[in-house]
Amino acid sequence: MKLNKPEALTSGPVNGPEALPPQLLIVAFLGGECTGKTTLAMQLARALGAPYVPEALRDFVDLHGRCPTREEQQPLLMEQCRRIQEAISDAVRIGLQSGQAEAGHAPAACGGFPRSGITPSLVLCDPSPWMTAIYSLQYFADHTLFAPAARAMRELARSAHAHWVHLHCAGDLPWEADGLQRDGPAQRAATASLLVRYPPAGFAPPAGVAGDMRERLAMALCAVGEVMTVSGLSLSRNRHMLRSGLS
Repeated sequence: MKLNKPEALTSGPVNGPEALPPQLLIVAFLGGECTGKTTLAMQLARALGAPYVPEALRDFVDLHGRCPTREEQQPLLMEQCRRIQEAISDAVRIGLQSGQAEAGHAPAACGGFPRSGITPSLVLCDPSPWMTAIYSLQYFADHTLFAPAARAMRELARSAHAHWVHLHCAGDLPWEADGLQRDGPAQRAATASLLVRYPPAGFAPPAGVAGDMRERLAMALCAVGEVMTVSGLSLSRNRHMLRSGLS
């Protein structure tokens, strides 16, 4: 699944914040409702032993029993970015502990993640902060969150010396209701159309994942593995999974 280049919102050079070899990858998910983003993110987190950043929007709906208003979109965007920053900080501390362990120092658990089996070079975000800007355009005809989303994502990449890797989940799964979280197949298709028109501005093109969940996991593992190989990053476990793309 290839995505078109953006027709607008091209502020900032492509891969501008990612010019140097990264120390960490932020793997983030794009896609409308019922496209398997959460399931795939959690499967990938388990497969690779990586921290998982849950969706701020879902927590908002669960807490308030309603969907956010237009005025609440930007705070949700910032909350998603805050969660990613927190996970990055945990991953960095885990990486430092791993280095201490290799040097003969006793490691300790930190950030709620056990040190053993955790990959400090990956953080998985469900979904990308970019989705808040997409939803704001879709439901409120509001274009104004694209620029803040791009700035916040670039700052996360700069401060963590990270690359963003986006996985775009196709809408080829059977649609299922999920309370206030989902509005129907037509809205899912509308989200997909907006993502084609407005992919994350200034970052590498998203990699498409489609098919059943096993196929999606295989595609995701291959996409992440390719970026890690090019970037010179390594995993603490399950390297064979990245080579084969199989669970």
